[in-house]
Amino acid sequence: MNTRVMFREDIEAILEQLVAVPKLVLHEHWEQFHELTQTMPRAIYRLLRRRVLLAATPQAPKHYQPLPEGYDFALRLPGLGTESDYVAICEELWQRVLNRQEPLRHDWLRLWQAVVLEDTKAWLPRLLDEVRTALSVDDLQALTQLLQWDGSLVVLRFPDLARAFLTRASALGGEQTSRRIGAMLYAVTGPVVRQ
Repeated sequence: MNTRVMFREDIEAILEQLVAVPKLVLHEHWEQFHELTQTMPRAIYRLLRRRVLLAATPQAPKHYQPLPEGYDFALRLPGLGTESDYVAICEELWQRVLNRQEPLRHDWLRLWQAVVLEDTKAWLPRLLDEVRTALSVDDLQALTQLLQWDGSLVVLRFPDLARAFLTRASALGGEQTSRRIGAMLYAVTGPVVRQ
């Protein structure tokens, strides 16, 4: 058997065991994890997806945190875009983040950002469409959350998106609602302030 295949199978077996670990702290191992996101994006995505699914069940270990954390760590899965079922993966993530009642929506949102945002040509038209067809101010506010992460500059990079948010907010609730959505867009831009 090819040693590279054996090595890959060993890593996948280890990743499978990590599903049940209560917390993935990457302070000391973020470089190794980052390498795996580059070389084995499907396996890492499966791991993270399974962890979020487990976290929503009573079987989750006490104090379970589904997604990894670490100093200066950004979750990204750029290589997943080359997989044959990438479109289906993205569609599932879209459905989960658009459903405001989704258990652990925040974690699905982080996974959505790690996967879907890698292909601007795919997510930007879809998000513009979602904004333009939002049925309520609550829906519009939920859509602003898709753009929130530390250092996000999406609102500044895509002025048409900001314009779409403000136009739809005005149509749904007038000038006051437009100002409120504008403030939310401002709040999701740039570094996150921590206390």
